[in-house]
Amino acid sequence: MIARKRLLVVSYSLTQGGAERFTSNLLLGLDPARFEPELCLLRHEITYPLPATVPVHALDKTRPWHTGRAILRLRRLIDDRRPDVVLSTIAYVSRITGIALSLSRHRPMWIARIGGNAEKEDRQWERAADRWVLRGVHTVAANSTGLARSLARRSPALNGRVIALPNPTRFSEIDRLSEEPPAAVLDPERLNILAVGRLSREKRPDLLLDAFAELRRLGTQAYVFFLGSGPLDQPMRARVRDLGIGQWVHFLGFQQNPYAYLAQASLFALTSDHEGSPNALIEAQGLGVPAVATRCPYGPDEIILDGETGHLVTPGDAGAFARAMHAILADPAKRDAMGRAARARARSLFDRAVAIPQWEAVLLDPSDLAEGTMINGRQGGEQVT
Repeated sequence: MIARKRLLVVSYSLTQGGAERFTSNLLLGLDPARFEPELCLLRHEITYPLPATVPVHALDKTRPWHTGRAILRLRRLIDDRRPDVVLSTIAYVSRITGIALSLSRHRPMWIARIGGNAEKEDRQWERAADRWVLRGVHTVAANSTGLARSLARRSPALNGRVIALPNPTRFSEIDRLSEEPPAAVLDPERLNILAVGRLSREKRPDLLLDAFAELRRLGTQAYVFFLGSGPLDQPMRARVRDLGIGQWVHFLGFQQNPYAYLAQASLFALTSDHEGSPNALIEAQGLGVPAVATRCPYGPDEIILDGETGHLVTPGDAGAFARAMHAILADPAKRDAMGRAARARARSLFDRAVAIPQWEAVLLDPSDLAEGTMINGRQGGEQVT
């Protein structure tokens, strides 16, 4: 019998967030005959599903000044559990993981997953820290080809160690959840626009409000629903009042099951200034919801086939966003055709049956990957699917 790979996945938590959802989907999808996974959380917060067989270790980092303690606890965990592979799931977690690995006696293979925009997300000191910490990484896994190319460009030392791997998506589970009744029912006779995500600056929910106000002026009798919470919650409500669109805009907060709402959506909207590879957009497209998204770096242009599964517009252009929404909402036949195409495309690219084997190949041995899989910082590269 071949020994299973001992895998330690390090995540910030297992609750609201794209990296956290990735962690849940990966652990639920890995072949138990080939992997023996364990999970380490900086904060012991779990709302996403997790296999009952996966042990959970908590570093109890609840304050900024707990960072040093968390690093030492992770170092001891690595030395005690002696994993074959350590996978860190987001940039901040990778900084802590890299330092802990540099201090540990045990030397596992380290794979760092990066899921956010490499050029706009970090401050300068964080970029410098990443360059130092990632010296010891075996492979950097970005969740879109555009992000992988950006990482390779900005960090020449990583040349030959950056790969693009898709987010695995559990569409079978999403289908089941989409059939559950939502807490608030969206009127199926109306045109319902959904935005799912944190109400934060980089997501630009203010742009969607401006575009929606313009959409109403164009004569489209639609409604918009925000699923998510965040620091812009109150400023957004004030902007709604200023625009005079309060009767058509609804804030539903964070929803444990957004898919029940997506099943009732006419259109999905994503107005971000930057992304890595937005899970919510993948899931909406996989449920057959046409989308309008900004052509921001990175991800939407790898998910949406412009003109066939939705529309892509220039970031920050509320007028263009409104016109793109109007073009879809005003044409039911086009909307239905886009939804069918979106469902087929998203599932062919991101379903866990497609994505998990790619992740398993990397976790088992990245050196066995086919020639050309790694992203070359000087020449570019293509995602292998």
